[in-house]
Amino acid sequence: EAPYAGLADSDYFKYVMQGWNVQDPDFIRNDPNWLLRFTFMMGSHFAAMPPFHFTRNEAGQVPEDVQAQKRAVAIYCEGIKWLNRAREMVLGERTELYGVQVGQLAVSAREPSTSADRKLWTPGS
Repeated sequence: EAPYAGLADSDYFKYVMQGWNVQDPDFIRNDPNWLLRFTFMMGSHFAAMPPFHFTRNEAGQVPEDVQAQKRAVAIYCEGIKWLNRAREMVLGERTELYGVQVGQLAVSAREPSTSADRKLWTPGS
């Protein structure tokens, strides 16, 4: 039996992440935003995968039908879930993921912190 059999999602996530050595304080100190980057990467990965999972019919055509493409649609939806989690982290709406704390961002995504930063946020500048 696998060592992770029967673990809750939060425990399984921590178990898998041990391979990245994320429990090491130096890892967190050197890369406090690892969880945000990981979450965004997972979302980007899943959202980009549907073209590789489209189903073709006997004529070799790709049917434009949700039922026929349910695998590709499910994979895309999983990507959207991960991207939404990353968005929530950036906006400060999510403080943990599967029991792992989200690091504090140096700059808020909601509002620029100084007048100099405001110039960066102005469209067309």
